Amino acid sequence: MRIFLLTLPLMVAACAPESGNTQAAQTQPQTSAAPAAKTPTEEALMERARARWASIDKEDWIEAYNFITPEVRKVNPIGKYLQGKENHRYDNPVIEKVVAKDEAKGVVYVRSRVLWTPQHAQLKTLKLEPGQTLTEEVPIVETWKWLQNDWYFVEQEGADKFFEAHPELLRAPQPEGK
Repeated sequence: MRIFLLTLPLMVAACAPESGNTQAAQTQPQTSAAPAAKTPTEEALMERARARWASIDKEDWIEAYNFITPEVRKVNPIGKYLQGKENHRYDNPVIEKVVAKDEAKGVVYVRSRVLWTPQHAQLKTLKLEPGQTLTEEVPIVETWKWLQNDWYFVEQEGADKFFEAHPELLRAPQPEGK
C-alpha cells in the first residue's frame, strides 16, 4: 500500500496534460503535404547526367550507384556494381545532347563522351613508347528514365554500337528546344 501511495503522484503527473502546451498542440498545422511534382525537362536531365558523371569523376561509386533505376539496382546490387571499378579511371566527362526520346519505352537517350584509362595492376608492367597512352576518348549513349519524380540512369553503351542498332537516329531531327 505504501508503494502505491508513493507512486500515485508520479502516475497522475504522467497522465496529466502539460499545462502550457495543450493549446499549442491543438493549433499546430498538419504538414503532411506531398512534395511538389517536378517536370521531366531536358534541362533537368542534363543536370542529372552531369551530376552522375561528376560523382564518377570523383570515383564516388556509391553516389553514382544512387543514380541508377531501382529496377537495375535489384539485378545489380552494390557489391556486384563495385567489382572492378578500381581497374578504370574516367576523366573530363562531357554531356553533349539529347539524341532521341523513345516514348514507347519511356526513355531518353543522351550522348556523352569521357576520357577512359584502364588501371589494372598488370598494366604497370606494360612498356609504352614515348607519347603513347592507354587513355582514349570514349563516345557513349546513355539511357535515362523518368521515375519517382526524377531522372534515373538505366544503362550506357558505346556510341558506335548504339547507332548501329539505331541507324535512324543518325539522321533524326533534333529534339524540340535544341
